[in-house]
Amino acid sequence: MSPCSSKLLRGKKSRVRYRGNATEATPKPKFHPDNHNNVKSVEILSQLPVDAQGLLELDHICNHHVQRLGRYLGLKGKGTRDDQRDRIQEYWQARSDVRMFKVRESTWFCLDARQPVPNDALGVQQFFALAIEFLDPLTLAIRETVVTELAGPSAWEEWEQTGNLCVNGMFSWLWEGITVEGHHEPGIQDLIDVESAVFLHHLRERNGEANRGWSRVMYYSLTQQIIRQDLGYWALCASLRSDGNPRMVSYPYYTKHVLELGWGKNAIQGSVSLDDEAPGNCTEIIPGFHHHLRQWWDGVVKEKRETNGDVHSFTSKVWSLMDEETHGSFQTAPCLRGGVRLTRPEIPHGSSKTVLSSEHSLHRGHEIRRTILPWFMGVKEDGLTLDNPHAGTWAELSAAHIQQLQPKRTPSGKPTANWPVSGRFPGTQVLRPEDPVSQALVCQLAWTDPAVEVRANQILGEDRSLAQRLILWSRQKALQIAKEAFPLCVNREQHAYGAFSYFHSESELG
Repeated sequence: MSPCSSKLLRGKKSRVRYRGNATEATPKPKFHPDNHNNVKSVEILSQLPVDAQGLLELDHICNHHVQRLGRYLGLKGKGTRDDQRDRIQEYWQARSDVRMFKVRESTWFCLDARQPVPNDALGVQQFFALAIEFLDPLTLAIRETVVTELAGPSAWEEWEQTGNLCVNGMFSWLWEGITVEGHHEPGIQDLIDVESAVFLHHLRERNGEANRGWSRVMYYSLTQQIIRQDLGYWALCASLRSDGNPRMVSYPYYTKHVLELGWGKNAIQGSVSLDDEAPGNCTEIIPGFHHHLRQWWDGVVKEKRETNGDVHSFTSKVWSLMDEETHGSFQTAPCLRGGVRLTRPEIPHGSSKTVLSSEHSLHRGHEIRRTILPWFMGVKEDGLTLDNPHAGTWAELSAAHIQQLQPKRTPSGKPTANWPVSGRFPGTQVLRPEDPVSQALVCQLAWTDPAVEVRANQILGEDRSLAQRLILWSRQKALQIAKEAFPLCVNREQHAYGAFSYFHSESELG
């Protein structure tokens, strides 16, 4: 091979060089696909000799320097020496618009040396897929049909008028059992009661602060998991949403055991009752307040009584006697055991105040009101983004459900650091439902999974007989899976706490 004739590319003082000498291994330069860098590249090429046709004379430049020149221009190092020469020549011929040349011949250039092109998004795939919209919003007709089927003939009208529904009996099968195709699966009443007692046994007051009826260690009991995964409850919640969005996930939240509690924060929530509620020991709401919300809030702002935040307490500052006369007063909304209460986000609600005599304890007395809060939160079209971005991400919720850990934030986006739970409670077990929608509700599957879409369309479709059979079948399986998991929960709690185990204490009591 004849020696390289280009002084421009040869030697330590070369103008086209990396750091150090040409013989040293040097790092690849950083390219920026802007006009300034393109201009500098053309300036370098313009210093090479050209022939009568205006083409660069590259035949007498050695392969080593051709490759170096190509890398400086942002060309990939693959191909033969002649390929690289041809590409440098075409680069020179397109010097009037290098930016468009790089887009047109994008596969020749390194990614950081050119503007992005659509095919970059393909990665190693060959074709773009057509855009698929997973799970269209529910139509008004199917929403009314599902609500009527699951909550009663007057439920839709009641929801529109009052903004609240108490659906008694939705979860009565947890106690009574369920029969599918002639096979009866008994309920789990004893399991529900024992689980509640176990978590209360392990609950303490942190730094002397009362828990105010909240069982702050009870995030993943078997009962909670069954309710979170229930297809009937999900179908009802999806149908009551104003946007008809069926994609939802259950935000892990603790359980409430109420003995004495005044109105609390008026957070948006639905609840499942584990005990019969009485008018003096239940949730209170202002029926129909969603019709007056804007008028009331405008008055509050006008009188400078407003408070900041997404959740507001109905103190005397924002809720006056005049407001009560104008917009209505709090009314009790008791549910029976196994009943469900669902309330529109615009409806203020809180707990009625119950005062019990001191001889009652949390472990006995029918006046105790236990409620589970499934906290269904909407998921956007991508199947990953939550309705409330401040509450975290789908991935974070998935990790919390799978590892059974306390979420870092509440559904409203507030940190949970004030009431920390030290790791996973040993006496719990992840329930793995067979139904894909149930899996999606607890982030074991994404809502973009095809199996989830198929099953969701079946449950929310026009074939209501099929939907009812699927709901019954999933509930029967839930009872079976919970019964299989409970002995393991007992065993783990005993091994983890030894003499402090709830079951050790119970055995000593005889």
